[in-house]
Amino acid sequence: MTTAGTPVKIELQTKITQNGELDTFELIVFGQYYQKGNTSYLIYDEVLETGNVHTVIKFSEQGGSQIIRKGALNMRLAFHLDEDKGGSYKTDIGTLLLTTNTQRLKFRWDSEQKQGTLDIKYYLFMEQMEVGTYQLSFKFKEDTIG
Repeated sequence: MTTAGTPVKIELQTKITQNGELDTFELIVFGQYYQKGNTSYLIYDEVLETGNVHTVIKFSEQGGSQIIRKGALNMRLAFHLDEDKGGSYKTDIGTLLLTTNTQRLKFRWDSEQKQGTLDIKYYLFMEQMEVGTYQLSFKFKEDTIG
């Protein structure tokens, strides 16, 4: 195991379908990729209008994944293929309970090319009400420049 992470350029495409309407968002950030045992981590910071958000994406070879966001936005989502998983979203007025039902969960890391992908498609429910379908497509590659 390497104790230092691999600096990576991360490209994230998010597709959200709500009430038949599709919205697509793209984000490019720089972060770190780590492997520890059978678990991989993708870590990056994002600057929002409301402040900074530190994001940790954890993927286990046993098939589960988590996204933890802390800072100006505090959210925890868990993913496991074809299972309902609980999560939370903290707001100024309290914590909302989230549930994900994961339809697709694919992770790949090529240690020779030092690049990888993570694809997650899930239904999101907030307080047991369906919010929409989300698809997160991460592409990350060693950043030899930055």
